[in-house]
Amino acid sequence: MGEDRTSEGREGVVLHMPKIDAGRDVPLDEILNSIERQEIIAALRRAQGHRAQAAQMLGITRSRLYRRMAALGVDVTSAVFQWDDADLAPTSLSTPG
Repeated sequence: MGEDRTSEGREGVVLHMPKIDAGRDVPLDEILNSIERQEIIAALRRAQGHRAQAAQMLGITRSRLYRRMAALGVDVTSAVFQWDDADLAPTSLSTPG
């Protein structure tokens, strides 16, 4: 198994690179999509879910942000309120029963 690689992103956001298995080639698209997804999520969080403001932070149009969010499977509610900072993966939300 490969190790997690991190690098310092814009404004101190730590980017978590996909785990790379030594015996497996990782397509560049997969790496770039992972980084782009993390940057979009980070911008949405900084903008408290306001997509127009997040797009401005990223230097892209709002319509491009919407297209990239759809292509990368980013949901604004999940991105801002239900995702774990450590790995940007969904956290389990338990409800009192």
